[in-house]
Amino acid sequence: MPNDRVDHRESIAHMFSEFLREVAALILVFVPLDYLLKGTELGPNFWPETMGVAIISGFLLTFGILIERKGK
Repeated sequence: MPNDRVDHRESIAHMFSEFLREVAALILVFVPLDYLLKGTELGPNFWPETMGVAIISGFLLTFGILIERKGK
């Protein structure tokens, strides 16, 4: 019985880490793409927002990897 709990926790950690990595990739791709597809001029907030999104995305990616490694 105790092994079932460990497997269940590892499964949840694996799913959560996968989710964080996918969210990181989607944010990194679609936020700048949204700016470019609007067809408007890139305003003064484009680069600060893009860099902020890249930092947040990197944090989510790192956090997901750490959860994955800790679960193994």
